Amino acid sequence: MFEAELVEQIVCLLENSSVEEVELYWKGKRLVIRRSSCPQKVVEEVKPREETLPASVEVTAQVVGFFYPSVKKGEIVKEGEKLGEVETLGIRDEVLAPVEGIVENLLGEGEIVEYGKIICLIKPQEVETS
Repeated sequence: MFEAELVEQIVCLLENSSVEEVELYWKGKRLVIRRSSCPQKVVEEVKPREETLPASVEVTAQVVGFFYPSVKKGEIVKEGEKLGEVETLGIRDEVLAPVEGIVENLLGEGEIVEYGKIICLIKPQEVETS
């Protein structure tokens, strides 16, 4: 379930912007917040259906450097699992999976990445924990 404080913060951000709708996915839950023409706020929480899952989630570089993968394309990863590292001036920053799913389009060993460059895509799916 989404925390009330988080929902309130999102609603406040919407009120001060031109964005009409926000849709979030978090731990198997879907939250949709829409602006309406009346002053009343519309908040809806719905369980996701298979077709509502995003096609893939982008994992982007947060630093500039060289990428060294720890997983392979097609491998199933869990949320928080290490996908690889980006090395900058001898310092390595871990790249973690934001969702559970299958690794797609993974960069190769030693490829140069810039801030915001897509390192890989993860196709979300339920992963059994053992």
